[in-house]
Amino acid sequence: MLLSCVDPRTQSPIAAWMDGPAPGSHAISLDGKYSQFTIAGAAVGVVAPAFEGWEKTFWDNLGASVQLHGITTLIAVDHGNCGALGIAYGAHVLNDPKLELAAHMADAMRLKEELAYRHPDLDYQAWFVDRDPAGRFSKWTTLVAGPEIG
Repeated sequence: MLLSCVDPRTQSPIAAWMDGPAPGSHAISLDGKYSQFTIAGAAVGVVAPAFEGWEKTFWDNLGASVQLHGITTLIAVDHGNCGALGIAYGAHVLNDPKLELAAHMADAMRLKEELAYRHPDLDYQAWFVDRDPAGRFSKWTTLVAGPEIG
């Protein structure tokens, strides 16, 4: 299952990444092979205290996806310049690349811990996609490594 943000700037780049092999994540195309949950902030939206209450919908949906689709892995994709991160932790975090990446890393780890408690049988990966100098979301960084799919 893919957990991603609602930001329209990231929809096509993330879909393209899922549709082709991606070293460290998936050795095969996942086109047509994954469920998706999209929420403002991705991992941030599930674990940040500013969005308290949103997590119930995510965990209920994940449970249904496990039951209905037999998913075995959660892939979380956060992104640079995420407005939800700014809401959750302040503009000063969003506007400082080191603080921004650290906040995404911390939330990805919190999600990993919660997933291990709620669904210990699921694998987990977390990724961060940021903009290249041309403004395209094409710079991929591993936040939490997990088993490669396929």
